[in-house]
Amino acid sequence: MARSLMFSLLVLTSLTWADSFDKPVRKQTLDLGPSPGSPSVRARVNCYFFPEFMVKEVDMGEVGADRLSILSVKPQSSGKCVKAADAAEKIINSDDWSGYFMGVKKNYIFFGAADHINSSLPFAVFDADTGKKVFEDSAKADIAFTALADGSLSMSYVRVVGEDCFILKEPACWERMRKKYGLGNAPAPDCRKGYTDSAESMAKGRCSEKKDKIACAAKEMPLALSQAEESPSVISYTVETTLGAAAVIKPVEGEIRCWPAD
Repeated sequence: MARSLMFSLLVLTSLTWADSFDKPVRKQTLDLGPSPGSPSVRARVNCYFFPEFMVKEVDMGEVGADRLSILSVKPQSSGKCVKAADAAEKIINSDDWSGYFMGVKKNYIFFGAADHINSSLPFAVFDADTGKKVFEDSAKADIAFTALADGSLSMSYVRVVGEDCFILKEPACWERMRKKYGLGNAPAPDCRKGYTDSAESMAKGRCSEKKDKIACAAKEMPLALSQAEESPSVISYTVETTLGAAAVIKPVEGEIRCWPAD
């Protein structure tokens, strides 16, 4: 994916999710000049200050931030937004996560992946005090937060998961997914519709520059559907996840959707 397009998608995602997160006390951006790898893109350091800590994102204009870190500060202090890492910074290990800063809720810091996967955005949650990852998942749209009386945090979102199997072809595939993700006695989702919709989108994309788009799409549809059916199944369903001493994911009764993996 082109850097400019990927950046636009991530900006749209950030704007979509921004209202559900805590607002920073202040934000500071340091312009580092043209990106070494993409001169048309500006490299920068983004610093987000919250009451007890700062989240730093060093973005050199490549896919994913070059460095993500957490630093304990006070908003009224002289905490500076600089590229160099402070000795006290808790740097997120790239083996634990890489991507971009999403937002903060209470003492939890959310980072999103560098790109979308299966029409969803993988995300990870880190503890601001320890700098350790406490949870990760993948969400299709907004996350809604609820602070619970015991101090824990509840999140509601559409979860996206996949397995290396085909619901349309293998009855055992749905049974395995249903049990693994705690979906009770839920019937198998309408994967035929999801696969057909995906194939239609694929066919239309191939014909976007053709004069007779309708005829072209009709011609492309059989091949697109055949190719879609070669991809394993992905499903989405609503969950309520509680972050506390340990994360607990609870499926919520509602629609389960299915489509082919990327």
